[in-house]
Amino acid sequence: MENMENDTPLKWKLKLTVQLAPGKAVEHDVTEWKRGGPVDLASLGLSMDEGKAILAEIQTQMVAVQVKSHGQARRCCVKCGRSLPNKGHYRSTFRSVYGNVPVQVQRVKACRGCGPVYAQVLHGPGTPLLERQTGGVAAIRESGGVPE
Repeated sequence: MENMENDTPLKWKLKLTVQLAPGKAVEHDVTEWKRGGPVDLASLGLSMDEGKAILAEIQTQMVAVQVKSHGQARRCCVKCGRSLPNKGHYRSTFRSVYGNVPVQVQRVKACRGCGPVYAQVLHGPGTPLLERQTGGVAAIRESGGVPE
């Protein structure tokens, strides 16, 4: 019978792959961790802190790619299709239940032929889920149910 004890820790590596276009994918390393020694119920799977850290890193990678993709899509006028001149970038913070993610948002000048066309979808202080959660906690606090 095979020896059931294993002194070599298991090594885990989590990668996030985004398919930017058919045949074009980019991988992001999210995290690595090891598990070794005796296994009990407390050491099975991820801890709460590990799970939160993994979700926060996935959120950071996803938001960065989505904001960049959104900025590239906005480089053309939605009315006439002309290329819009770059107006630089500004720094902002995307707020979600997984944490705050710093982003760099691309700005474009108005179309020379059509004038300003606003197709901005990135606005507001945070995600709807974050707003519901923080709004609910604020309402409970105001009623005296949750201490500061």
